[in-house]
Amino acid sequence: MELTFLGSANAFAAEGRYWSSFIVDGKYQFDAPPTLLPHLKQLGVSLPDIEVIFITHQHGDHFVGLPFLMLDYVYMSKRTKDLTIVGPPGCEAWLEDFAERVYPNVISGSTYKRIYVDADPSREQQAGDLTFQAYQMSHVSESGGAGAFGYRVRIGDKTVAYTGDTMFCEEAVKLGEGADVYVVDCTYS
Repeated sequence: MELTFLGSANAFAAEGRYWSSFIVDGKYQFDAPPTLLPHLKQLGVSLPDIEVIFITHQHGDHFVGLPFLMLDYVYMSKRTKDLTIVGPPGCEAWLEDFAERVYPNVISGSTYKRIYVDADPSREQQAGDLTFQAYQMSHVSESGGAGAFGYRVRIGDKTVAYTGDTMFCEEAVKLGEGADVYVVDCTYS
């Protein structure tokens, strides 16, 4: 399993660092900051190979990069295979509305199917060929009505856990227990 970090900063781009996100095995993207597309291209990631994108919450530094990726899928890389997007409940409505507002035709003109999965901490879920569990995190109150989630994802025989930016909470401890890789955003330490 290969993790590639695209950034490690908070919304204020602390010390000039890029916003927090990473990709696993070139296929599983965790969060989609505004700089997602150029970073993936600089790394030589094959954009159509991305299978699942996990969005932790409804703050711009965690999802605003999606419309740029979708734009590339429509006009440049001509994506045709399904893309699964996991996010807070209701993510399909607000993500597609936002994407279509900033780039008209990026949703209506797409040639691929977007499959949305609303995070549900009460049960184990599927996203493409992955099994995952969402955990409710403790983020600032402005994180949107849907809340903020960490994800524990089974990739092959390994488990990756990611908090997204959260304050310390009991769910963050549970999320990381026994994970092979535990990525903790320490913005609110």
